[in-house]
Amino acid sequence: MKKQTHVSILISIILLSITLHYVAMPFVYEYLFPFQLLIGTSTLLIDIIACSYILYFSNMKEGLSRLFWIILSVGALSYFIGDIVVAYQRLIVKDFYTFVDPSDFFYLLFLVSFTFAFLYEIIYNRDLLEKLFMLCDICIIVTAQFTLSYYLLIERTIHIFTTSYIDIFVQLTYPMADLLFLLIGINLLFKPLSLLPKKVGALLGSALILYATTDAIYAYIKYFIPEYSMFTVTPFYQVTLVLVAIACILHTKKPEKQEQVLLTPKIGESIRLSLPYISVVMLIVFILVEYVFAPIIVIGLIITFSFVLIRHSLVRKQNKILLIAQMQFNSELEKQIKLRTEDLVEQKNELYHNQQMFKSLYEHHPDPIFTLDLYGNFLKVNNAGTTLLGYQTNELLNQPYYSLIYEEDLEEMINAFHRVKKGYSISLEIRAYHKNRDIYYLHVTAVPIFLKEKISGVYLMIKDITESKQQQEQINFLAYHDTLTELANRRAFHQHLEQAIARAKISKKPFAVMFLDLDRFKVINDTLGHRVGDLLLIAVAKRLERIATSNMKLARLAGDEFTILIENYKKSQMSKK
Repeated sequence: MKKQTHVSILISIILLSITLHYVAMPFVYEYLFPFQLLIGTSTLLIDIIACSYILYFSNMKEGLSRLFWIILSVGALSYFIGDIVVAYQRLIVKDFYTFVDPSDFFYLLFLVSFTFAFLYEIIYNRDLLEKLFMLCDICIIVTAQFTLSYYLLIERTIHIFTTSYIDIFVQLTYPMADLLFLLIGINLLFKPLSLLPKKVGALLGSALILYATTDAIYAYIKYFIPEYSMFTVTPFYQVTLVLVAIACILHTKKPEKQEQVLLTPKIGESIRLSLPYISVVMLIVFILVEYVFAPIIVIGLIITFSFVLIRHSLVRKQNKILLIAQMQFNSELEKQIKLRTEDLVEQKNELYHNQQMFKSLYEHHPDPIFTLDLYGNFLKVNNAGTTLLGYQTNELLNQPYYSLIYEEDLEEMINAFHRVKKGYSISLEIRAYHKNRDIYYLHVTAVPIFLKEKISGVYLMIKDITESKQQQEQINFLAYHDTLTELANRRAFHQHLEQAIARAKISKKPFAVMFLDLDRFKVINDTLGHRVGDLLLIAVAKRLERIATSNMKLARLAGDEFTILIENYKKSQMSKK
């Protein structure tokens, strides 16, 4: 069964009991047996149900919470036994007006158990001074208010010369317990709790305040206005037990630290601390206004101020402890500040050192490095960068990068720049203009600049690959060209021939291949030397190039051997050539 179901059952039972009680009162005389049987039965039934719930759910608690609820269970059972005794006296003995009877022993045990449990809860997790402060505040409030209550009300109800000291003690204990319950209930509502969640604390605080209020009204009717029925308020005693049972059911978790019930901790603490002072002021104002110096007033005032002096001495001791702790804290804080300052100075020096190292690396790096903003404008350039492009630093600053990019590579560079702004690193080869408008081949690595996890700019790290590009082009040229005549070599001729054969198969058009060599070249080479022979070969190559048409491909195979590949030729054209 869910906890909410148990709560609903308890609420339904207590509402039914209250309804029956107040419906029966106008129709049945309160002191007759039927009415006493009705209220006695309902009272004992509710006591049994509430005590059963408290005992059952108390056994489900753990640690200090279990001890707290076990003590409350003892108090609830004591109250139940007291109600049994009262029911016996009213139903069997027909005694309604005895001031002190055996039931008071069990009711006092109930008060002691609840007081002990709640005081334990309030002072739990507090140091010794806080516990003493709490006890002094309770003693000040209870003494001051009890003194006023005794002089104004209680003294009239106690027959000092006709009752025993035990009777007097019992009659004085109830109003003191009511004051204590009222104080504890207020404390539970306004003070951060230690063992109880806020809902549970609110229910228990409300239960204690309700009990104190009900008991005070009951006593006032019983002693001062007997013409009114004291049974008017008796159902609310059972409401108190039901609230305690509901709180026990709902208490399932450990509260958060400094969990608050009604107000903020600051306001709640202010209200709690002001109660002792309000009580003392009320007592003093009453004495001054009424000009009363009865023995009980004087004794109460002396006891109250004794507790005030004790509290004052505790305050002085606490202030001394706090002063020593503050001095130790200040000393420790000074040490921490000194260490922190030294750390900051060291970090500052280290940061400056790192900045200088980065600046030196940036400025003197052999490769050009450019810093751009997110709009592509130059913010900074190192020495190698100015040397590469021939611009001075002030000529580049705040100028867009694309003003230096070769037109055919501009789109590729713009796309790369947009990708870098999205957090990617890009490497590519582009061409750029020197200040004198020469074209340079550059290998560019673009990386984003991150500051506080946001991209604030772009680094361009550049390598000049112009010379390597030229060397690569030269290598590619030499692989397919004769170094002396710059005509196609044997490898290139074979490729051209294979391509011509493939095209001829598709187009069904003929092609021709001519092989040429030079007569008496060996004689010229041997008599006049290799240099003259080379010049002759160069001259022959140039003459062949002059007579070549667009459908001819010339090649030097080796020595004085030349070939001519002719596609789509005409015999008349070839005869003329």
